[in-house]
Amino acid sequence: MWKIALISFLILSGLIHARPQSIQKLVINYVDYDIETPIRINLNDFYNSFSVELKEFIVNKKNDLVTFNKLFQELVPDSNNPKLDTRLIVEIHFTDKTVKYMGMDRFRIQIDQQIYKLSSELFDFIELLKREYKSDTHNSSNKSIPGIPGVIFSAKQTRTDAFSPFRNQEGTWTPSRDQITELESALPSGIASSSKRDLKSWRNEGGLKKILANLGDYKRQYLGFDKDGKQYIYVNAFCSDYAMGGKSWIHNFIKVFDGGSCFFQIVYDPVKKVFLRFNVNGYG
Repeated sequence: MWKIALISFLILSGLIHARPQSIQKLVINYVDYDIETPIRINLNDFYNSFSVELKEFIVNKKNDLVTFNKLFQELVPDSNNPKLDTRLIVEIHFTDKTVKYMGMDRFRIQIDQQIYKLSSELFDFIELLKREYKSDTHNSSNKSIPGIPGVIFSAKQTRTDAFSPFRNQEGTWTPSRDQITELESALPSGIASSSKRDLKSWRNEGGLKKILANLGDYKRQYLGFDKDGKQYIYVNAFCSDYAMGGKSWIHNFIKVFDGGSCFFQIVYDPVKKVFLRFNVNGYG
């Protein structure tokens, strides 16, 4: 009983704090701080503005996460609230699966709508991490495509991703960039024609028009699979807003129930160059 009483006393006195949610990993995306742009880059525009120059690395060493969390907790709000010119975003992944996005330039940090002063200690620590981890240390071998808001899943990732519709299946393969370029050039007409065949019970014409009118705003994941000895490409598409400015969608299959016209899937035959099946998520 005396142990319980002692612990209660320490908690109430502030000597032992309630255990905060642990950080599982950090995904750090950055560009050269000296890159000039005609306008300030806000948190939401960062990935689109620096798609070519962007570098990424993942921090998952316990000591580094503990140090970062300590410096993160010490951030002080900036009462001047100046606009950020984002050059780096830290995705803070917690063990409860939540993610916070921390944007920063040389002087300030933004988390949600709050601006904080960037301490020299945190800046120096992140610079140290950049030298230690270097770029492109993520585990997947998926390939992004210049000019197209999508990523080609490798055969291994298609077969092993926890949410892939082809998990543990034989015959997965990696589509080529030429195949995806052909697919994309035919996608608008393919959706229009496939919808008449496959969406007879889906009567949301406004949703279909929204997809076709905003196709460039949808992220895509391209997965190669085999059926009856023939190769097909599965396209998994979702609204850019769903990516929340992060890059986890590049390395992990996105599976969402409901969501309406913000999510659609379509299958492509790269030999016959036709689309075979089109599906749009329902509404919960």
